[in-house]
Amino acid sequence: MNTREIQQKTSIWMSMERATKEQRDRAEKYYEKELMPLIIESFINRGKNIINKPEYMILSVGTSYEPLVLSLKLLNPNKVLFLYTEKTEEKIDKILEFVNLKASQFNKEKVEETNSLIIYQKIKKVYLEWGKPEKIYVDFTGGTKAMSAATAMAGAMLGAQLIYIGNKEYLKDFRKPYPGTEFLEKVQNPYNVFGDIEEERANDLLNQHDYVGARKIFESLVDKVPDPNKKEYFYVLYLITSAYEYWDSLEFNKALLNMNKAIEEIEKYSLLNSKFIMLDKLELLRKQSEFLEIMTNNTKKIRKNNPMAILLKIEEILPLMFTVYHNAKRRSEQEKYDMASLLLYRLLEMIMQRRLVTYEIDVSRPIYNKIFKNRNELNIFKNKVIEYRKKVYGKNININLPNNITLMEGYIQLAALKDKLIYETDKIKFLKSIFNKIKIRNYNIFAHGFYSLTQEEYKDFENFVLNIFEHFCKIEGVDKKKYEYYMKFIHPKESKYYQ
Repeated sequence: MNTREIQQKTSIWMSMERATKEQRDRAEKYYEKELMPLIIESFINRGKNIINKPEYMILSVGTSYEPLVLSLKLLNPNKVLFLYTEKTEEKIDKILEFVNLKASQFNKEKVEETNSLIIYQKIKKVYLEWGKPEKIYVDFTGGTKAMSAATAMAGAMLGAQLIYIGNKEYLKDFRKPYPGTEFLEKVQNPYNVFGDIEEERANDLLNQHDYVGARKIFESLVDKVPDPNKKEYFYVLYLITSAYEYWDSLEFNKALLNMNKAIEEIEKYSLLNSKFIMLDKLELLRKQSEFLEIMTNNTKKIRKNNPMAILLKIEEILPLMFTVYHNAKRRSEQEKYDMASLLLYRLLEMIMQRRLVTYEIDVSRPIYNKIFKNRNELNIFKNKVIEYRKKVYGKNININLPNNITLMEGYIQLAALKDKLIYETDKIKFLKSIFNKIKIRNYNIFAHGFYSLTQEEYKDFENFVLNIFEHFCKIEGVDKKKYEYYMKFIHPKESKYYQ
């Protein structure tokens, strides 16, 4: 770089007469022919090792062509978009005198310098045409303040690297920087540095139980945020959200893998940061991992064996029951009442299956001769079942014991067995209530019906099922509040170390 030559020619240029238009044009020609090549050479030599070159570039064109020439010569992108106004279109021709761009390499779009919406639309249009590139630079040096601001805002929204050409010394009388003092400045995008806005969007999605959407945002923040501490912070939130995404869709094995990885990361970073995100929730996360492991193992067992063995152990079936319970609550909060009602129906069914298995009755293949000591006891049981069927269904009932026990049949058998779950005061009233309530599920468009449940219909069914579940927990000696707490998904803002 010939600094002395730049200084010598700068002195000549500054000393040239400018009283007339002809003299001003002569000085400008001298600047273009003698100084610009030296300025470009100096600029490239100083910047070539400190910046990554982009594939795509967008520039706002103002009345000065020089800064845009410098950024283009240094960065040498493959594709370029010029945003110009009626007053600045001719400057593109001047830029192209210095920058060898083929016609296929650049587009130009006319904008109104004060209309930020049009500027954003033009930028978004070419961004989509380019295939949403990750490596894209936006130079907002040129144009009015309003135009530059709109260009920068649009670039920031697309996750582009923002740049501008500054200088260490500006010559006011000549309306140009002192030659050789120009530099390229990268502008940090607050979104990329902190991720605050996107994190709030993810948190809003978590409030709506949209774990897929939240997980995608946390995953993108891990890639985009440069700060290693924030990167790890978002990575843990990504892992926990992934675990909940899989848990919510009943994929327990994948949920367990992500949950254990999240716990491992929290434990690791807590050695360096005593206030790391979710550290105060670590014991709860470990408990959730235990439940996921139980359900993962049970899934494997059920594929190979009969589920009766799992139903016999209350601690084995409770995690699944409370998973279904919480899942129904989340669907209800999303106003997905049809899906929520199906989940509550399944909970009602599991309650019945668990109670029957305590009498060694397997709902999938009941062997009544082995259950009752003698034929007399079996006949008493059978006659009681038939009696309750008549009172619930009316005439034309089946007088045989079934090979597979449905939900309604299961509760009738529990009544015949005088199980504690069936209220002693009025068994028939209780059975008829179940019979009438489960019709709601049958009317469900996901079951046998043709319409969606209203909120009122769902709430009535929900209250009925949850009252039975409450009673079930009492007779089984289950601390319902404790299990509800353990199985509820944790929102990041619940951690006292949330940033």
